[in-house]
Amino acid sequence: MTRTLTRHLIHLTLALCCAPLALAAEPAALTASATVSTPERAAPATGVPLARFMATSGPIRLEGAAGRMDISLPVSARETVQHAQLRLVATNSVSLLGERSQLAVRLNGRTVVQLPLSPRQPEIVADIRLPVALLKPGYNTLSFVAAQHYSLQCEDPAAPELWTEIDTVRSTLTLDTALKPITPVLADLPDLLAPTQSPGEILNIVTPGLPQPALLAAGGIVAQGAALRLRYLPLTVRHASAQVATPRGAGALAGLDTRALNGDAVLIGTLDALKPYLAADVATRIKGAFLAIYPMPSDPKRFVILVSGRNDAEVASAASAFAWQSTPFPRQAELNVAAIRIPEMPDYAAGGRIAQPGSYRFSDLGFSTRSVEGTQAQPLTLTMSLPADTYAPEDAYIELALDFAQGARMRNDSVLNIFLNGNFQQVVPLDEERGGLMQRYRVRIPLRDFKPGSNTLTFSPRMTPQQEGACATYQTGNLQFTLFDSSLITLPQVFHFTLLPDLQRFALSGFPYTVRSSGEQLGVWLASRDSDTIAAAWTLLGKLSQRKSIPLTQVRYGYEQPAGARHTLLLGASDRLPVAALKGAPWLPGRHFTQPALSNQALPVNNPGWLSSTWHWLSGGLRTSLDTPTIGPVAVDGNARLDGQLLTMQYRSPFSSKSTLTVFTSDDPAALSAGMARLVDPRYWDNLRGDVALVSQDRDTVTWQQVGARYEYGGIGLRDRLGFYFSQHPWLWFVLTVILLVLLAALVARLIRLYHRRIHRNVAEQQEPR
Repeated sequence: MTRTLTRHLIHLTLALCCAPLALAAEPAALTASATVSTPERAAPATGVPLARFMATSGPIRLEGAAGRMDISLPVSARETVQHAQLRLVATNSVSLLGERSQLAVRLNGRTVVQLPLSPRQPEIVADIRLPVALLKPGYNTLSFVAAQHYSLQCEDPAAPELWTEIDTVRSTLTLDTALKPITPVLADLPDLLAPTQSPGEILNIVTPGLPQPALLAAGGIVAQGAALRLRYLPLTVRHASAQVATPRGAGALAGLDTRALNGDAVLIGTLDALKPYLAADVATRIKGAFLAIYPMPSDPKRFVILVSGRNDAEVASAASAFAWQSTPFPRQAELNVAAIRIPEMPDYAAGGRIAQPGSYRFSDLGFSTRSVEGTQAQPLTLTMSLPADTYAPEDAYIELALDFAQGARMRNDSVLNIFLNGNFQQVVPLDEERGGLMQRYRVRIPLRDFKPGSNTLTFSPRMTPQQEGACATYQTGNLQFTLFDSSLITLPQVFHFTLLPDLQRFALSGFPYTVRSSGEQLGVWLASRDSDTIAAAWTLLGKLSQRKSIPLTQVRYGYEQPAGARHTLLLGASDRLPVAALKGAPWLPGRHFTQPALSNQALPVNNPGWLSSTWHWLSGGLRTSLDTPTIGPVAVDGNARLDGQLLTMQYRSPFSSKSTLTVFTSDDPAALSAGMARLVDPRYWDNLRGDVALVSQDRDTVTWQQVGARYEYGGIGLRDRLGFYFSQHPWLWFVLTVILLVLLAALVARLIRLYHRRIHRNVAEQQEPR
């Protein structure tokens, strides 16, 4: 009896002692949508890193008493999200007050989970289930909002110890999706081909047999149209020869066997060539350039676009109508295109690009009026592009004329910081005591600080209340800033000149192949007639159109050297490349390659005198920062194979001294196609440099070097040179004007004396004494 009573008392005591521990652990267990664990117990991360959804690299840092960061998550309209999970890996300051600090994760404004920020457990790993009901087609906003404190009393909201850092590489998002069955119409194309779709999708372009040059061109236009709809998402194209379905099925594409196609498709060709694959009633409705969309016979969740016509010209017109479409088509599955009229555009034309001297509104560059507020106001960004061969002297400036409004009663050290491509450039004081509207506030930024291609101007307001501190009472409602889209950016007089080869300029804007806006200076040369080489060419043209932001409809395609002095893209397996085209190439795959003799060369620059350099400049030569002496490369002869790598090299065309040749090659056509699909990914494309670059299947980096001879591209006429030179050196113009005036006065005086002597010679003779 005594033993039984003692045992019950021991059990009761243990229960009372363990109850607080169970209650203390309960909040973590009650978080239904998140499971928090220590890093040692964390499961391996899966899914897509959050860094893929961000424009900038590096971790997310939430600072201050109220830190916040938003990320856009794309969801395709043609997909159903079945499961969504966020793996969050973060670290918080050990100085935070645990009972008052927390990190909230929100999806489209709805709080999904709240995580405590504990100084005792500063490292967080959380698996968070995102409610699929909150995800909508298009772009969804995933927000990280931190409330951070270090005291129960009054505190400084900007204290440096208030921070939380989210690892965007180890933090991942997993979306399990499934395609919906579709009954497509042409108006659905913006949703069917959209940047919100899952990356890695393949577009099959199907032709009746291997395409001839005219059909190659039409397929290239279709690939560009699809890539433009995807905007920044890379497009991988596959080519397939049409196969007849046996037995014939039902529907518009009754005779087309699509079972071997992995992904959506485009069927392209003339009416006569496509008749075996079309239903009879569809063939009778093709009365000109014809564009249509149907469900794929073998998979109702996929689509097939039909691009056809009675001849090659009508097929090209249908392909152009598809590529140029920017507003929704009518809600119908078929369209006969009577005609398409494409306006002539100036050279260097592209979306968001300023190429001609003059002033441009921010609204013309895609910026809309925006307002921000508070001490941690979000920065405002303007993206603009310059031609890749922009040349101007060191003292040339781009001028901003800003229209903005600022709040009143801000502290006088409030400022608007201006960054160019992440580097601080200028500052605008926001020190108007009563606030107000500022118009045409002028700021100058050196043109040399802008890079060829895309540039990002960031306007970051830093607004401070008049009263602040640990125990100060202050309000932030007056911390307001608005930047208006009526602001101007002015490009000065510039010229078009640079040094080639340069794969970085090619990657930034397709230079020099896309100078002519319709692509009439561009030739695509396929070294072999096979589906993989064709697919690589179409994938590459899709990427160039994305950089140009408009389709290049006048590109010349073929299996032979393009006629005329065209800049040429040559694609093919290394053993199929024409020997004549490799004359002057820095590498000869399997036979010869070169490499720099020194990785870091330090050689003195030869600076000529002022008179010599001025005469050289006016007579046609331009001296730039790229004109630096170099040591020749080391040449190695040997049978070094590419082993599945994609080799890209650029050099002066051996067929025309005014043209550039860029070669894309690999061991075989399949490796070429796979390498091109890898190259157009921004992780590789944006890192092209030099004149030789290698992309490997087992590496996430691009290996590049600059070993070939460089040559000038572009130039400035003597008349423009003189005008530009004197505009930059007005004192020289003043001195020359004075000298010319003195010479003119002396000449006039001399002529007057000669005239006087000739007219009055007889008078003088008559007055002489006899």
